[in-house]
Amino acid sequence: MDDKEAKLKVSEAIAAGKERDYGKCISILLQVYAENGDVYDASLYLGRAYHALKKYESAIIYLREYHRRKSGSVAGMFFLGRAYYCAGFPKEALFQLKRALKGSPDSIQIKSYLAFAYFKSGRHDIALPIFADLVARQPGNTRIFQAYLNTLYVQAIRTFHRGEISEAMEMFSFLHEQGVESVLLFLYLGMGAREEGRLHDALWAYEKALALSPDDELIRYRRAVLLQELGRRREAMEVLSSLDNFGSEVENLDPLQADYQLALRNYEDENYRKAAYYGLRMVKAGEKDVDIRLLIGESFRRIGEFTKAENHFRRVLDIDRTRLEARYGIAMVMWQTGRFRELLSILRQIEHSDPGNEIALYYTVLALWKLKEDPIKAGKMALDALAKNEDDPYLLTALGDFSILKGDEEASEQWYRKAISVKPDFLEALKGIIALHETKSEDPAVQRKLAEEYELIIPHLDNALDVMRKRMVLLYHLEEYRLCGEQAKSVLSLLPGDRQCLRVLGISLRKTGCYFDAALAYRSLLQDDPFNERFIISYSYCLEKSGKGNQAAQFMEQAVGAMKKPPYKFLLIWGMLFYNCGNYEEASQVFRNAIQHTPEAWQAYQNLGMSLKKLNQPDLAERYLAMSRERSQT
Repeated sequence: MDDKEAKLKVSEAIAAGKERDYGKCISILLQVYAENGDVYDASLYLGRAYHALKKYESAIIYLREYHRRKSGSVAGMFFLGRAYYCAGFPKEALFQLKRALKGSPDSIQIKSYLAFAYFKSGRHDIALPIFADLVARQPGNTRIFQAYLNTLYVQAIRTFHRGEISEAMEMFSFLHEQGVESVLLFLYLGMGAREEGRLHDALWAYEKALALSPDDELIRYRRAVLLQELGRRREAMEVLSSLDNFGSEVENLDPLQADYQLALRNYEDENYRKAAYYGLRMVKAGEKDVDIRLLIGESFRRIGEFTKAENHFRRVLDIDRTRLEARYGIAMVMWQTGRFRELLSILRQIEHSDPGNEIALYYTVLALWKLKEDPIKAGKMALDALAKNEDDPYLLTALGDFSILKGDEEASEQWYRKAISVKPDFLEALKGIIALHETKSEDPAVQRKLAEEYELIIPHLDNALDVMRKRMVLLYHLEEYRLCGEQAKSVLSLLPGDRQCLRVLGISLRKTGCYFDAALAYRSLLQDDPFNERFIISYSYCLEKSGKGNQAAQFMEQAVGAMKKPPYKFLLIWGMLFYNCGNYEEASQVFRNAIQHTPEAWQAYQNLGMSLKKLNQPDLAERYLAMSRERSQT
């Protein structure tokens, strides 16, 4: 297919895409992509068509191919970024969309996806001004405006919890002015107004919240506190007497009681950041209850703020050395931060305070496991701990690792398998059994187990590329070509143009009869290595098998013409392509050229004889066939 015909085909595909006939669009573009790799727009529109069908993995492959060849194209950056965003890769989307915006800073479409990508990545502070700009430029776009309000809501809550009350109140007030009404919004308006000393405004906000959630005792209690502070004692008493969980005496009205209830409620709802916030409010107001400190410490630990968590747990011990819960908290921080030597020290303190403590035994085993120390003693301790913590995946995996250290691989595999049966996605056990099986990867039975284990672990790794590649190679050796091809496509979506993956993909598709798709893979390989004999032969073979014999013959003609000394086998293949298409005259001429190229070889004589028979020249045909037999015998 020459450039002119290819461009006409691309135009035809674009027209089909505009009619939303994406199947027809893809079919046309795949033919162009296979037969003329110089028409880069084919890969761009292929990516867009696959995106329209929500086949984002395929879209990414073709859009990355376009971006690789036209790296400065703003359209390429944008459509690739959009595909990444829709496929659930916001960080990769941000990289492309930011570059696209530099090339087209006024593009509303690019800015819209960039704002959504920032929002999805948790960067609401960056998303907010972008949404604000989009709202100003597109005041009638309800989707953008709603996204702006959602982002503003999140940012307002974060600003409030940072202690920037005045700025947060401006945001909440704006949201209310825009028609947003929710219990949470009015609660924040009430809390902020109370912080700023505007008690009447706070009461109004709590009454608004109560209208939306009339049975919420916590809101009713807060309203009672405000009524008391405003001097409306009788009304406060009436509210208090109707509550079940806050006492019945007006003297018991205490603003800290609301914070205490909020801290507990948020902790129970696993909203640990808010739980810590309300607990800290109590501490700053002078509350000395160590249980609140424990709640704050545990909340910070749950959200990964380990230094703050440990500080609060140690503050509890400063107040009361007997509180084992604080030592448990410190032990958990050390476990999560990998400070295993220090962990053993705090566990000895717990054991000293409470001999036979099961938690101390459990984490002592795990600390020794991580330190890889004394596997025989630690293994016995692990068995004791397992008797009290049946089917615990950590202990089962620790026993697997201890067995490895003792040289008992059979027992190790049994422990790992039991851990995985309890928790199929348990990373430590999967890593252990994979490491064990990788040492025996020559055994086909072990290879099949490894392929399954790789499949289990891939979704749970932050960077699974190496394991994905290992699984692809393993499936190839196991001749599981369908699964191998699928894995190769996944790798290529992250690593486009990778030659090993493209070769494996081409072979896998060929082995499963997907010849046209295989031809596309070989076409991609030829773009970087146009004179590779294996790729040339494979590409022409797959084209012919997919019913495009004439195109295969034309391609082989171009390949032969581009070489100073084309291999003899290329002439044979070229001639047979003509022969299989019924073009016997062209085939005969190519076979004559092959005879001149290598007169001592017999294949071209035979093929020429067959072609001459088809041209009704039996005498001449028999002459060449005889010459073929003579040469084959020598």
